[in-house]
Amino acid sequence: MKTKTVLIVEEDRQTLGLIQDTLDEARARYHICASTQDGWDAIRTNPAITNVIVRMNSSAIDGCELTRRIRTVRSAEQLPILMIVGEEQLEFAGNALESGANDVLIDPFEARELRMRMNIHVGGPRHRVDMPHALENGKSEATDAVAENAQASVTYADDGVVYERVSNFVAPTFDPVSMRFTYGASEDQVAAWKSDESVTKVALDQIMVCPCCSAIPTFRLGCGCCGSAWAKRESLVHHYACAHIGAESEFHQDGDISCPKCRQKGLVAGSDFEVVPGGFACSDCGSRTSEPQLIGHCLSCQHRFPAHEAAVMQLTGLHVHRIQEVKVESSERTATRQSVRPKSRETVNS
Repeated sequence: MKTKTVLIVEEDRQTLGLIQDTLDEARARYHICASTQDGWDAIRTNPAITNVIVRMNSSAIDGCELTRRIRTVRSAEQLPILMIVGEEQLEFAGNALESGANDVLIDPFEARELRMRMNIHVGGPRHRVDMPHALENGKSEATDAVAENAQASVTYADDGVVYERVSNFVAPTFDPVSMRFTYGASEDQVAAWKSDESVTKVALDQIMVCPCCSAIPTFRLGCGCCGSAWAKRESLVHHYACAHIGAESEFHQDGDISCPKCRQKGLVAGSDFEVVPGGFACSDCGSRTSEPQLIGHCLSCQHRFPAHEAAVMQLTGLHVHRIQEVKVESSERTATRQSVRPKSRETVNS
């Protein structure tokens, strides 16, 4: 759904709250006005408005009058208007359509009816999935075989023998025990697949892993010296008289505020000193830095490291082909030979 920018001209708090909740759920933008004039001013000054919801009649709102004004500058196709009509005004609902409204909504109403009238679709969270990239030129099947465990087979005949070419797409999956991505096969088998030129390799993603053991790390902001997550911003005090700048904790002595440099006591905030934001202090190692660093913590070997030292691993899918002989009756073999074009026998890949 294209993002909507809705002008709401309504003064009833309960109805306004329902409209706001519905639009918030749909992640739509909106502007609220409580009078006919304010609504007209918003239309003239904000060309980004895509929809209008207006009360037909209230103490400060004349929806039909606002609609007629809008129609002098924007057509019904350019700017849809939904007019809210109370049950007690139902006999006058025809006036809303005559003034130029696209539709009417009888109050009280439910959120699902508002969504239906405005063609609002509320979906789940959006997840981006990158398209796979073929590592070998000229093989379109690389991007067609993305589905995990996808299988395809092609049957052909050669010298009276029927063969079947079976294709399996093998994708790495996360192993919560080892905290690594694995193929569910032995290391020798995976190495054989990756060295086999007939196996199509598909680049699925690139991830950051531990530089020591290649397991998956977590990342957090922390101390650049020891990697601790307990690096907190501290406040600094600037003493005007001696120009000393130090940590706020250094100025608090025996219930008084004193300068640790010139020893002046009874300092008053504003006249004697100012408090300014400082750097980050680590409560574990005591080091101070201007900014925290992104620190990786390996979930397998517990190694801590700056994020820029992480190793980059490419996750690769493997489109593995396997040739096998198919046992068929002699009559079926003859039919297969006539209907399928013979091909040369391919090398068997395990």
